[in-house]
Amino acid sequence: MHRFLSPLPLLDCFSLKDGQQFHQIMHVFRAKKGDRIIFFEIGGNDIIYEILQVSKKEIVFSRRDEIVSFKQRKSRKIILFQSYPNKFSTLETIVQK
Repeated sequence: MHRFLSPLPLLDCFSLKDGQQFHQIMHVFRAKKGDRIIFFEIGGNDIIYEILQVSKKEIVFSRRDEIVSFKQRKSRKIILFQSYPNKFSTLETIVQK
């Protein structure tokens, strides 16, 4: 699922009519009825919306589920791994950058 910052307050039902997000969802991702997309507000939870209607000028979304934000989850340990490239020139470029 794709995740977008919400330009509007996250209601149970809302629509996008123009702008970059409309273009991205409509033309790049080629959204269709029934697809699900995640919208979020800054500092808020992620909310899953389902596309109810798609037309050339509007996409209508309906709220389906909510994902609790990372801040509200218990902290977890993260283990990082690193590998070295097999060519010395690649390693040198990484060190330079």
